[in-house]
Amino acid sequence: MPLGPSSGLYRTGDLVQYQDDGTIRYIGRQGTRMKLHGQLIDLGEVETNTLHGFPAANGVAAETLSLDQAMWADFLGTAKESIGADDNFLAIGGNSIIAMRMVAMARRAGLDFTVADVLSPNSSLSSLALSLLEVRPGQEKPVMSAPAQPSILTLVDFQQHLRSLQQQGILPLAGNVTSARQATEALVSRHPWFNFQFQFQGELNEDRLRDACQALVRAHSVLRVVFTEYREELFQLTLAEDMELPLQVVTTHNQLDSFCESLCHSEQAVSVPSAGVAIRFTLVPNPTHTDQRLIIRLAHAQYDAISIPILVHDLESVYNDENKIADTSIDWYLEQRARHSDQEQQRAFWQEYLTGSSPLASSPLDLSSATQLVTGTCDLALPTRLPPSVTLPTVVKSAASLVLARHLHRPDIVVGQTVDGRSLPFPDVDRVVGACNNHIPFRVQPRASMTVRDYLLHAPAQHARSLGSESVDLRTIVSHCTDWPSPAEFGYIVQHQTANHGLTLTLGSRSASLKLVGGLSPGSEVWICSTETLVNDL
Repeated sequence: MPLGPSSGLYRTGDLVQYQDDGTIRYIGRQGTRMKLHGQLIDLGEVETNTLHGFPAANGVAAETLSLDQAMWADFLGTAKESIGADDNFLAIGGNSIIAMRMVAMARRAGLDFTVADVLSPNSSLSSLALSLLEVRPGQEKPVMSAPAQPSILTLVDFQQHLRSLQQQGILPLAGNVTSARQATEALVSRHPWFNFQFQFQGELNEDRLRDACQALVRAHSVLRVVFTEYREELFQLTLAEDMELPLQVVTTHNQLDSFCESLCHSEQAVSVPSAGVAIRFTLVPNPTHTDQRLIIRLAHAQYDAISIPILVHDLESVYNDENKIADTSIDWYLEQRARHSDQEQQRAFWQEYLTGSSPLASSPLDLSSATQLVTGTCDLALPTRLPPSVTLPTVVKSAASLVLARHLHRPDIVVGQTVDGRSLPFPDVDRVVGACNNHIPFRVQPRASMTVRDYLLHAPAQHARSLGSESVDLRTIVSHCTDWPSPAEFGYIVQHQTANHGLTLTLGSRSASLKLVGGLSPGSEVWICSTETLVNDL
């Protein structure tokens, strides 16, 4: 570059490099100072001041740890200071239901972790807090828009089917069907009707009760469902919010308990698809209205154990004119669950989980031609405190699987287990009213070298692993994830039932406890059910 003796150069602080062809390549700045619109700026100073606005990673972890600790304490009913950073959720009294509710609340607070994270035998309060700082690839955020209408509603033949249901009186003449989707046939055939009965001493305001029942149906779409059979498949039709559902009032001179018992049992002979709108509200008073029963009839395909307390709370709120109740959509939940189960990672999990497994355990007895229900019960007194990280459902599943392994001479056992279907990463999944539960495989491989503790820790680890993929149905698992012969059905299903201890309905100044009338009608499978009963209730 030719320069005269008195020529000068402006020092810009830029670094450049001569190329072989004589051109100049810009490399970057020599220091951290630059000009912007004529103003000299020190980039290092900008960086330092910017970092002040962002807390360090350990600060975020500490804040998250404190928030997690507060949530654990709230849901477990213990002091925050009693929970240490290395404590395991199950070891200090947690269970899957509490974990589901806590995770749903955490998601509303912007914390992104799963029920499987909480229930993992190796997790702790501190590891959960640290996991929230990690970016998890492949997690699909739920779509909040309304689900697309199933195409079956547009079929001329299906519309003719709906008109036929109206002519038969099964579908209300003014019933506007907003959605139609395949229903869970097993829930309808195995658990047809359940009646929730509340005994009130004293008079109720029938008009307020009628309005409260109507508001309940309007708020929760699953209560507006009609079940129907179409081309040998079971469908559930959701009716519009303006559907009218009257409160039936039946006055009787008979003894109320026996009359209501007879009324509830007589409905068991009615098939769910022929009943029309599944839900029914019936008030049965004596002639003087000093003693009466409120009976709420539901098909089990409309609710699960989480739903009932929500319905009782909402009915109270409307009748007592307390709080506005929140709307819930079972169609939205089922749409999100279907999208989640279609993800490749869900099927990949089941392929890995069931690799090398034996086909589903089945009874050596031929139960297909059984003409009556065979039941057996056993009352067991359990220790006041189970070993750390071991829950009652774990004990039942572990014991049942071990008995089957010995009885069937198998070192690898796969049975069905009932899951609540609310471990999925959706907001407000704990508030949905509907039958969210599913039956998925549960696999254990007991070994002679295992101690009792080893085996009891092996079982919950197997359960926790499957929670993130609990939305996949058995048909999909068998056909896409195993080499088992198809179709396959569970020969044994293990289910731990959560009793709604002390659930009461308060309408005005009157309160009534819950009495449940209904039962299980199994097919050829064997159900192993457990229910925890409080000592005071025995």
